[in-house]
Amino acid sequence: MSFEKMIKSLTSAYDSHVQGVRWKHLADNSGTVVDSESLVNLKIPVLSGMTGIGKTACIKKFASDKQFEWVGLDASYMPVSTLATLMFVAINRIRHQQIPGCLLHIDNINEADAEWRQLLDQYGNNTFDALVNSVDATEGIGQGHQHFNRLPESLFVVGEQWPDVT
Repeated sequence: MSFEKMIKSLTSAYDSHVQGVRWKHLADNSGTVVDSESLVNLKIPVLSGMTGIGKTACIKKFASDKQFEWVGLDASYMPVSTLATLMFVAINRIRHQQIPGCLLHIDNINEADAEWRQLLDQYGNNTFDALVNSVDATEGIGQGHQHFNRLPESLFVVGEQWPDVT
């Protein structure tokens, strides 16, 4: 897939993401479901291909074009608490208008374990309920439970993986 096609694919995926989040907000606010087909889980787009074809560059350019903060993660070795903490920070920074949006780029998304998939499923349902790492001046480093019923539409998760060559 060419760089231009990858950008178009990400743009289309983001537009669908925004539409899905807005439909969920509308249904939550009105208490009725306008179109149940629009309320299916939000999808996480995944760019797949061999190294060197520009997947990461494409994702970074998309984030830059949107003026979104780009955050890179790797599902193959990072604990779910890192993903949860970075999602929590991004949500709060967007809500407090410190940044216009955030693109969480998850490399090796195909290697995500069950805990990662559970948190990504929550994102797909436009919710967040997880333990996040925190630093408190009196208590030091710890974890605290955080919950959001709605996520900002400008929080966008994109996966990247190598193709399965088995």
